[in-house]
Amino acid sequence: MSVFRVLAIPIVLAFTVAGESSTWLPTRQVPQDFIARINQFVEMQRLVTAPLGLPHMCADAEELLRQQSELTRAIREGRPNAREGDMFTPDAARYFRTLIAAVASEQGLDLMAEVEDAVIWDTEAVVLEVNAPLPWDAGPMMWPSVLSRLPELPPELEYRFVGRDLVLVDMVGNTAVDVLRAAVPTYEESVSG
Repeated sequence: MSVFRVLAIPIVLAFTVAGESSTWLPTRQVPQDFIARINQFVEMQRLVTAPLGLPHMCADAEELLRQQSELTRAIREGRPNAREGDMFTPDAARYFRTLIAAVASEQGLDLMAEVEDAVIWDTEAVVLEVNAPLPWDAGPMMWPSVLSRLPELPPELEYRFVGRDLVLVDMVGNTAVDVLRAAVPTYEESVSG
C-alpha cells in the first residue's frame, strides 16, 4: 500500500455533540452526508498536497507566500467545481443552524452583538467565495461556548464566523471549503426559536 493511499484513508469521525442532554439542543447526530463529505475533502486534500511536502518555516516572506500559494493552488485544482452547499447540504445546514440557535438561546447569547462588539475589521467588505482564500482577519475564531457544541473536525479544517456566516476553512490552503449563509441567528430569532 503506497504512502499516499495510507494518507488517503478516510478519517473515521465519530461526530457527536457535547452536552446533548439539554432540552434545547438537537438530539440527533450530525448528518452522515456531512461526515462523508468532510472525509472525502480531507482525503483529496492530503492526496494533492502530499507531493508538495509540508511547509517549512523560514525567514523569507516570499518563500512562505510561495509555499502557501502552491498548497492553495493544489487544493483548488483538486476540487475545480466546488460550490456552496458541497459540505453544508440542506440537511447539514438545517442541523448547524438549529444547533447554533439552540446554543445561543440556551446561554442567552446575542452572538451578533458579540460579533459587532469584537469586530475591529469590516466583515461587510469580505467577499466569501468557496475555493477562494480567506483573509486571516475575516472574522473571529469561534466562541468556546459554540465551538464545544459543534462537531469536531479533522485538524486540516476549522470553523470560523464571518458576520452571520459560518465558514468551513481549510487550514493548509487557507481557503473557504464551504460557507453556510445566515448561520448565526439574530438575537430575536434565538430567543423565540
